[in-house]
Amino acid sequence: MSNAAGQEICRTVDVIWEGPRIAIGVPDSWTLDLRSTPELLLLAWSPPPIHGDSPRALTMTLTAESLSADVRLPDWQRGAEDIMSRTFIDWQVLDLRRVSDSAWSFARLSRYAATLHDQVTVEQWVTRTPDWGLTLSVTGASSEYSLWADLGEEVARSAAIHA
Repeated sequence: MSNAAGQEICRTVDVIWEGPRIAIGVPDSWTLDLRSTPELLLLAWSPPPIHGDSPRALTMTLTAESLSADVRLPDWQRGAEDIMSRTFIDWQVLDLRRVSDSAWSFARLSRYAATLHDQVTVEQWVTRTPDWGLTLSVTGASSEYSLWADLGEEVARSAAIHA
């Protein structure tokens, strides 16, 4: 299935690490870097540009954070929001919604300024397993969000987390 970004999810990648096995779809034309670090499990990026004038490639990351049993998902995410607001220039959460039809618990749409003239949009899907907090992030130029939003949703829906 092709989307507005002209990308198709053609391959499923199995992420094997110390936590739960994760299967996720990645567009065939993207460069894939499976990491073995505890925090960054997967990094993938599109060939630039997707469309328009932006030279920014789309990027996808899958990250994991070890969480103790007493840390609830909302508390973990409030801490993450605090870190992002201090790390990124003009960090703004645009939308936060519960997700019930995929492996993820909720999705967040945010934007920040990469440079004075370069706004970046980040769509993230987040969930918690007994020992881990998992975040899938798809990032691209804000000016092209309408071109790649469906691709991000397709990637998120393709994910299966085998706890």
